[in-house]
Amino acid sequence: MGKHAKTNNADEGDRKAKIIKWLKVTGLVVLVLVLLGTVGALALLASVTSRIQQDVDPETRKQITQVKPLEPQNILLLGSDSRGEKHARSDTIIIAHIDTKHRKITLVSIPRDLRVEIPGYGKDKINAAMFLGGPSLTIKTIRKLTGLPIHHYAEIDFEGFKQLVNAVGGVWINVEKRIDDPKAGPTIEPGYQRLFGKTALAYVRTRKDVTGDYARIKRQQKFFAALIAQSKRFQTLFAVPQLINIFADNTETDMNLSELTQLAMHMRSIKKQDLTGVTLPCEDKMINGVWYALPHEEQIAAICGRVKRNLPVKDADKPGAKVVGVSPASIKPRDVSVEVRNGGGPSGAAAGLGRKLNSLGYIVMKVGNANDDYSETKIVYTKERVKAQKVEGIVGKGELVAADGEYQTSADVLVILGQDY
Repeated sequence: MGKHAKTNNADEGDRKAKIIKWLKVTGLVVLVLVLLGTVGALALLASVTSRIQQDVDPETRKQITQVKPLEPQNILLLGSDSRGEKHARSDTIIIAHIDTKHRKITLVSIPRDLRVEIPGYGKDKINAAMFLGGPSLTIKTIRKLTGLPIHHYAEIDFEGFKQLVNAVGGVWINVEKRIDDPKAGPTIEPGYQRLFGKTALAYVRTRKDVTGDYARIKRQQKFFAALIAQSKRFQTLFAVPQLINIFADNTETDMNLSELTQLAMHMRSIKKQDLTGVTLPCEDKMINGVWYALPHEEQIAAICGRVKRNLPVKDADKPGAKVVGVSPASIKPRDVSVEVRNGGGPSGAAAGLGRKLNSLGYIVMKVGNANDDYSETKIVYTKERVKAQKVEGIVGKGELVAADGEYQTSADVLVILGQDY
């Protein structure tokens, strides 16, 4: 009996020794794998960051506004079909306003045919800014139009878009009506269905609709919301390495991988109902044989003002919509400081306007001559566009533009009288 007990104890001891040895070996293997994974992750981090940021030029970085952690941020999203070109005209232009505190996203879509002032080039369609000066000029143009600071940007080409959609397993969406546009891609029948690469691209690209670009923008916003919602699926986690590499190979952005990861985490916490889309209001008009979308500047200013203050903008882009915001009538002259320069107007015009503004209660800080000649009168605002609108009512004419570093003044509003005054 005792002999058997000793044998059993010995066997038990051998088993324990084997288990301990197995655990040690297994633990070592796990540790090695973790270390290899860490090294691999660091290598991937360095590789991806260098790939996505290799084309970001210093001028573009100058246009980026720094943002503090957890503060709301505006990310400019650009979609293009470069086809080997350095920078093609932007096919899609969206400002994603991400309110991390309240976990909400507002997508501000900008029609690509919007006629705006492109710094250094004059009036043109806004999508020409990318072709003329790349991301830096695009950011500068959009900031001038909206008054919104741009904290980050990301440009992705069509090939990258198709690969990303395929990598997440496609996107389920309800197609309202048949899409038959060979220029955009394959024909899509109506109904709830899962869209993959080429078909998804056709869905967000086609302009073959009665309302053209406006219907296209609404589809883009709808698709983006569906993509965010469905990217939370568990199986998407397994595609993360593939998604990272696709993003790196097809995207140009100022963000590093750490910032992109933080952004992804914020977006995963946002519910579909907390994503709102708005399109900058405009109307189509032919000028010199070319169709443009002319901006409704006051409505755009009100919408962007609400975006900046994290206020709701749902339905604010509908025709005739009354967007609650600060109106020029509510601004008191004593709260507006003005500088007046003569850049081409009649002799003494600047002094005369200065006296008029002063008599109405405005704070006239300085009156003098501009260094350059101007054919058109400019009304420049440093922060609040509504103050420039208030002054415009007194001047009687002038183009409203953001200072944007091009015009130096310590006043709220700078009036430069041109030859048209």
